[in-house]
Formats: sequence, C-alpha cells, structure tokens
Amino acid sequence: MVRPRQFTVYFYSQCILAINCYLPSGVNQTDLVEYQESLAIISNILSTHTDDAIVISGDFNADTVNPNNKRSLGYLRAFLEDAGLISITEELGSQGNFTYRSDDGAKTSFIDGFLTLSSSLHQFADLTIGPDTPLNTSDHLLVRIKWSIVLPGHTDRPKHATTTQPAQKLQRLKIKWTEASKDQIAAQYTDPLEITARQLFTTFHKRVLDNTSVDDLLHKLTTAMIETSLSLPHSYPSTGKHGKPEWTAKVEDSYNAALEVWKRWKTAAKPRSGTLVTDYLLCRKKFRSQLRQSRAHNNRKLLNCIENACETNQQLFHKLVKNQRSKDRDASSSSAFDIPEKPTFSAPMYALTITSHDIKEATTKLKKGKASGPDNISPEHLIYIGKATMHLILLIYNYYLSTAHTSQKMKDGLILPFHKGKGKDPRDPRNYRGITLSSSFSKLLELILKPRLEKTLQGNGIPDELQFGFQKNHSCMLTSCTMEFIIEINTCQKRPTYVALLDAVKAFDKVWHDGLFYKVDQTNIDPAYTALLRSLYENMESRVLWSDKTSGAIPILQGVRQGGVLSPLLYTVFVDGLIKELRDKRLGCQLLSQHAGVIVLADDVALVSSSPTELQEMLNVTCKYAETWRYRVNPQKSKIVTFNNKAHKSTA
Repeated sequence: MVRPRQFTVYFYSQCILAINCYLPSGVNQTDLVEYQESLAIISNILSTHTDDAIVISGDFNADTVNPNNKRSLGYLRAFLEDAGLISITEELGSQGNFTYRSDDGAKTSFIDGFLTLSSSLHQFADLTIGPDTPLNTSDHLLVRIKWSIVLPGHTDRPKHATTTQPAQKLQRLKIKWTEASKDQIAAQYTDPLEITARQLFTTFHKRVLDNTSVDDLLHKLTTAMIETSLSLPHSYPSTGKHGKPEWTAKVEDSYNAALEVWKRWKTAAKPRSGTLVTDYLLCRKKFRSQLRQSRAHNNRKLLNCIENACETNQQLFHKLVKNQRSKDRDASSSSAFDIPEKPTFSAPMYALTITSHDIKEATTKLKKGKASGPDNISPEHLIYIGKATMHLILLIYNYYLSTAHTSQKMKDGLILPFHKGKGKDPRDPRNYRGITLSSSFSKLLELILKPRLEKTLQGNGIPDELQFGFQKNHSCMLTSCTMEFIIEINTCQKRPTYVALLDAVKAFDKVWHDGLFYKVDQTNIDPAYTALLRSLYENMESRVLWSDKTSGAIPILQGVRQGGVLSPLLYTVFVDGLIKELRDKRLGCQLLSQHAGVIVLADDVALVSSSPTELQEMLNVTCKYAETWRYRVNPQKSKIVTFNNKAHKSTA
C-alpha cells in the first residue's frame, strides 16, 4: 500500500499541474513495490493533464546527478522515458553537489529535485542549493529553481484561491408563489414534478450509485423543479435599483423640469418675485400633481387586485390586505405513486438515516418569500413537493450521509454587496456588506441535521449558559439585565466593576475551518455528521452579483457559511472554549456563587471583574485564546468601562 500523505497535487490557473512527492527509500523489496506503485499514481495523474504545464518536485530517493546501482534509480529512469519527462536536476545540477547528507556525514546524494516535460526544460534556470548551516535541522538541503512561463489568465494564485474569470450575465428567476392558489400550485407544479421524479427515481434507485451519478441526479431534479415551476407566474427581476411604483416616466420628467428651474432660481439668489420664482412654483405644482395622479392610479390598481383576489386567490387577498406573507406552510401533495420506502444504495448505510418525517419537519421550518440561491431554487420549490420528489431527495441525502460527500452546487454561494450607507464612499469596497445566498437544498439538509446536533451538544454543555446568543428564550434585554444585575451587586457591596467590551474582527467570516472541526471532533457528535459537515465546507465557492453580472468563482477558505442554518451553532462551538477556560481559571465576577466573569452575545464578548489586575489576566487569556484559534480582537473598537461603587454612571 502507498503510504498516506505521500503526494500533494496543486492545480494553478487551470493550466499548471504541480506535484510534490516523497517516494519510498527503496532499501528493501517492500519499498521497491511501493516505489513502483507511487510512480504509477503519478503516471495516472499525468495522463489526465496532457495539456497542462507540469512540474514534479520532492524527494525521489534516486540520485540522477551522481548515478549509483540503486534499483529505484532504474525504476525512475524507466518512468521518465515512458512519461516523456526529464530530470531538471540532472540537466542543470553538477556532480559532487548533494541535497541529502546522513547524520554521520558519511553519505551524501542528490535525491531531491525537479522533473518536467522534455519540451519544457528551457523554461527552467538557476538551480541553487541552500547552504548547509548548523541552523538546518533537516538531513535535506533546500533546492530552488527559477521557472519562467507565460500563461493566459495567470494570476500567480492556485486555482482554488482567486480566478480572473470574466464577468458573466446572470438571469435570476423569481416564481411568484403568492399569486397562485394552492390548487394551481398542485396542478401546475407538484403533480407534474411528481411524474418527473417518478421517472428519475425509477432510473436511478436500482443503479450502483456513486458521487457522479448522485450529483447528476440532484442536477436533473433541480432542472425539473425550475422548468416545472415556470408554468406559474414568474419574472426575471433585475438587480439594479428600483424606484417606487408611482415614480413613472412622466413623474421623472416633471421632477427633472422642476429641478432645472429650481437650480436657476437658486443661482439667482432665490428672488422673492419675478419670472424665475413663478416658473419654479408652477413646475413644482405640476410635479406634485403628477405624483398624486400616479399614486392614485396605483391605489386603484391595488384595489382591483384585492377585489379579484377575494374571489379567486385567498392567499393573495390576505397578503395584499395585511401586507405580510401568509403563515400557512402546508405543502400540497396529491401524489398516488407507489415508491419504495428504502432505496438501494451501493455504499454502506449508517444507522443515522434521514427519513421522510425528517424532511416534512424541516420543510415546515423553511421560510417562504426568501431569495433563492445560485441554483434558482427557492424554499417554496421544496415546500410544495410531493411523495415521489421527497423520496428522491431522501435517496440523495442518505447517500451523502453514508459517503460524506456533497454536491458542489450545495456549496456554491451568491454574494450580494449592500452599501453600509451613512455617507460612506460607495467607491470603497470596504463600505459594502456582503450577503450570501446559499442553496435551498443545503438549507434543508442543515435543518434536518440541526436538532440532532443540538441534542448531542447539549450533553457537552454547549452552548454555555453564559452564551446569550443563538438560544431560545434569550435576548439582548436579558443580556443587559444580567450585566446590570452584576454591576448593582458590586455597587451594593461597595466594589467597582471593570468591564472589557471586546470586538472580534469579522468574527463569523474569519473562523478557522481546521480549528472549528477540531473542536467539533472533541464533542460527541457522530462521525457521520462531522464528515458530512466537513464535506459541506470543502471547496466552497461564491460569486459576486453586481448589476446582473457575476464575478468568477471565489474560494471560501475561512468563516462559517453565510445563510447556513448550522452556522450559529458551529460558531457557538468555536467560541465556547473561551468561556470554559475563564471559568476553570475562576477569573471574573461571581453572581450568586455562579461564575459570571464573561458574558457572550453571539460574537460580542464582555469580560467582567472587580479587580483591574484580574481583568488584565482575563485579557491575557482571551488574547492567547484568540491567537491559538486564529481570530483577532479589534483594539480600536474594544473598550474598557469602569463602574464605580458610588453611582450608576460610567467613566471610560
């Protein structure tokens, strides 16, 4: 067997393949077998990237510069000949040099280096070997080489870092579910989708499923949902700015005319009499009259819609009258198909399977009227499914749970930048807040997992009782009352209260993924769920939507998923260790013999103490925790407030 972590493969700019390897030493027969297997793996990788620029680096455990009788050298030379590769170190290195030295200094060899295609040798130059200094604790020396290559669209970043793909036109679909009655939705969406789902289920449930086929099944189901829902009222709204409905072209023209006259009147120092003021007053009157007429027209139009909806569409009627979404979440289902309850899977199933009851419960928690994700699937697409479609989703979800695999479509996001306002420069990207729209299929899966994870985490004491965010029956008011109660008790006991209010820099967007899942692994969450969560966070990508165009794919390498149902729960796991560490060290105030030295509301942390020395120690613990888990406290936005023992006023 080839040893794990023996290869690292990088793909740069979609046209560079870089492989770093550590090949077996070849000192015995087992090593020689592994050596040949390793070369076979590299050969298979190369066969799928025939058009890419290629470089292979690492420890080959075969000296091509100073040849010897080692059998692994023969295997390497045969591999180079078959693959059309050449040893750069052999061509550019010089005999007598070495990259490896034994501990006793008796043996040296040139076993580290680079390989590339024979036709690409001219692109490499300046092979250098690092000095052998006492500070180098490794047996190997550093080998450098200069690679000069011009690539189309090259960004000097890995493929999964940042790409310079051109902006693409995006057509966003909006199904107007509220304008259709339940019977209309059932007849034009649910029932036709059931027929398609039945056909897909019959095609796939008897096959030996793999990742590709299940992802293809999800893609076909998504396409069927969209195409079927197009029979309902729909539109393709623009993401540009929208004015109020009464602001018509006529209103716009009259406004611009009044604005021009006002500018001339202002330039003339706003005279109280004369032609300018008369013209301005007339234009203003005309503009206001035009605006009133437009509003009256829209009101009459709205009343007509209400009258029509009263007889034909009760859901729309109540929406227009009450100006809010309907709270009815009953999904219509009129399927009579006979669907097998337990699909056939090629992968071994966990006992932790997802059932139709889980999907029914989760769909009741989906919020209607929310924007769809990059796949144009809205929550209503999943709320109004029938029995056949539900079993098809069950097949997909249970396969993902059993194999710890998720489709890339469930990981993609669409970022909508919103300006923060308050006079901030709209040309500065930092003055925009990105809101990410994620897949509804992903939200549904997370809604199914959430109660299971919450039950397990409660057994681990997560969230802590001092975490007031993301919990039922907790609020900002309860948080502030708790803080006020601590201050009042200290005041009655004639003790000051020192509070450090800490602000983490983009707390949710900076969560370290490896650290997060290390903490998740320390809980009692079933490994099947943990593996599925890891899959959801691997290779996440988002695109920015701006003026109906999208950017290239941007990899999301840190942070909890925006819009993710499980994101608050995962962030709670990530910061829970700080609360428990401060409690274990008995740092901070006590409230009725209970630790109350730290109060957390989501990502806002307040350290509370009656001693400035103790507060400094708490700050040291917090800073060390932040450094360990790779997030940063913003010193500019963090404050220390002192409440003395004589008054309620604070001094900063």
